[in-house]
Amino acid sequence: MFKSERIYLCVLGFVLRACKCAGESKVVLQGATLSTNESVYGNWVLNRAIDGSTGCTAIKRPTWFQLSLPQTYFVKRIVLQGRTDGAFEQLREITMFGVNADNNTVEQRVNTSSDILRTYEISPPQAMQAIRVIGHELVGHTWERPPHYMTICEIEVYRQEDCMIGTYGPNCVQRCQCLEGPCETVTGSCRTGCQRGWTGAACNQTCDNGWHGQGCLTQCGQCLNNATCNKTSGVCPDGCAAGYNGSLCIEKCDDGLHGLRYQNKCGNCQNKVPCNTVSGLCPGECEPGYNGTMCKDACDNGWYGQGCLTQCGQCLNNATCNKTNGMCPDGCAAGYKGSLCVHECENERYGLACEKICGNCKNKVPCNKLSGVCPGACGLGYNGTMCIEACDVGFFGDNCSAACGKCNGACQHIDGICSQGCEHGFAGDLCMTQLNQSKLIGPAVGGSVGGIVVIAIVIVSIIAIRRRRSTPTKRHQVDDILVAIQNDKDSKIDQTPTTSKTKPLKGPNEAISNAVYANTGSPEEDGLYYNSEPLHRERKRTEIRLIAVDKLREFVGDNYQNEKLFHQEFDKIPYGLQHPTIVASAATGKNRYKEMYAYDHSRVILRRIADEPTSDYINACHVDGYTEDKKYIASQGPVNPMVGDFWRMVWEQDVCIIVMATKLVEEGKMKCLKYWGE
Repeated sequence: MFKSERIYLCVLGFVLRACKCAGESKVVLQGATLSTNESVYGNWVLNRAIDGSTGCTAIKRPTWFQLSLPQTYFVKRIVLQGRTDGAFEQLREITMFGVNADNNTVEQRVNTSSDILRTYEISPPQAMQAIRVIGHELVGHTWERPPHYMTICEIEVYRQEDCMIGTYGPNCVQRCQCLEGPCETVTGSCRTGCQRGWTGAACNQTCDNGWHGQGCLTQCGQCLNNATCNKTSGVCPDGCAAGYNGSLCIEKCDDGLHGLRYQNKCGNCQNKVPCNTVSGLCPGECEPGYNGTMCKDACDNGWYGQGCLTQCGQCLNNATCNKTNGMCPDGCAAGYKGSLCVHECENERYGLACEKICGNCKNKVPCNKLSGVCPGACGLGYNGTMCIEACDVGFFGDNCSAACGKCNGACQHIDGICSQGCEHGFAGDLCMTQLNQSKLIGPAVGGSVGGIVVIAIVIVSIIAIRRRRSTPTKRHQVDDILVAIQNDKDSKIDQTPTTSKTKPLKGPNEAISNAVYANTGSPEEDGLYYNSEPLHRERKRTEIRLIAVDKLREFVGDNYQNEKLFHQEFDKIPYGLQHPTIVASAATGKNRYKEMYAYDHSRVILRRIADEPTSDYINACHVDGYTEDKKYIASQGPVNPMVGDFWRMVWEQDVCIIVMATKLVEEGKMKCLKYWGE
């Protein structure tokens, strides 16, 4: 530090110790703006709080009142003046915050307070762009009638006086190194720029090591022992490092050489540019085929090119490619082509030189370029790992899983059409329509609907509920229901529908709970049960058959004797959980079986009961109808823990029809409680 700077700091310190802090002056609020979030009493407008008159503003509590200053100031003191006519609750329950330019708020501590005056002394001064006063709702007030108001007759703001040249900040204790004139009082920014060797918004930071001059924009030369140059002049204190000379040590040695006394030869720099004269490092990249800090190391096997960053292609016999251009010495491996052997064979081809043609993969997806194996299933009419084997005689279609109809000879292995006609008594392209069997065909589907039906068999105990679309049921029709629960000995239990908070329903022998789960195995630790006879089946990789509604009767009549076909359709039905069940998993005790939960996106949501975290959950889901969303509800059959929730759902969802798709007892085992009255 220069002698003149030290003298300046000593003088500044003496001045600061003598006055301790900068003075203050009242902020002129001309140009300030006022805002609030509540209504103002009568004509007591907001501007009365800063107009310097005896008028006041009154704002309905709870509220906030904000004074936005014309600019940012270091605020030292804030004074709130209230009414002097006996309205003593006007300034009570008030909190004040200072708001800076970044919209951050700091609560201010009141120093003196009375019924007519509140003073906030702020030390050290804080930079404020706005002042917010919050009037809270009065507690234990003495007024006879609401609403209550926060009244402010005048708000006065006192700021820190401007700092002397070379200082800024709270109490003007921070220094700035401006090129000319004073810096800005709050931020310290210099409008004229910084002196040489200084940088930063307030010009109070010395240049980083290695930089010097005006704005610290000039980089130091190569000083001996990596010493830092003078941040004002850029001169190295002990001279230049090896390979450099001149007053600023920026002149390099001859091209191609580096190091102390120019003894070392440069490596393989790109475009033969000279390396760094001190370290020998290349200023850019290495020549293709080389890497390392000195560009003297050849690429590892399997890599080539600029920086050795490109991996070799698929060379024949795993040979190493040329480390400069990446060419394979003996050509490409099977499944690849091109000069660099990085391009796979075209679709429909595989093998060495891409000479072989793929089999019949499903949806014409490409086969494995090396082996020719299809990545998924085979196309219609083919099977085998290569998908080149046609279906066996008597079968056709997807995965050769469909049986041919009553053909004269074999059917087409792709679409099942009987090209040689049908056996006697059968008709249709597939020969699956049996003639003179109309008496075996069930009644027609009600109505001809231009829609689509998914043929599927569902084996699950559910309650199917149809939601009402007419006049809502009167509440007493549900409230008066007495639930009669009948066990296997015909003993009856009467109880009105309850919530999950009430104790479980019990019979005279208190054995109904065990009877409900008599068809299950032992419970796991989480209290859930598996079906006693779980269904195990292999999912077929086929799409579900879609049948138009007006063609359903014909389809059933043509195929009702084809048991294998319906087994195949059943195997196509998705099973297991298909969507998230986060809410159901957390509702312990409300699901009867594992892996049979209500989905989060379609579950029926009950009205929540206070102090019951899972009272809005029931194991039931909305089901769309053919032409209407959420037409039906599919529900778990009611058991002890959910009878009350079940009837809550019936009432809340305005249900008019309940279809019970299970029996109370099946194969001697209790399946569902009798949840309806006599």
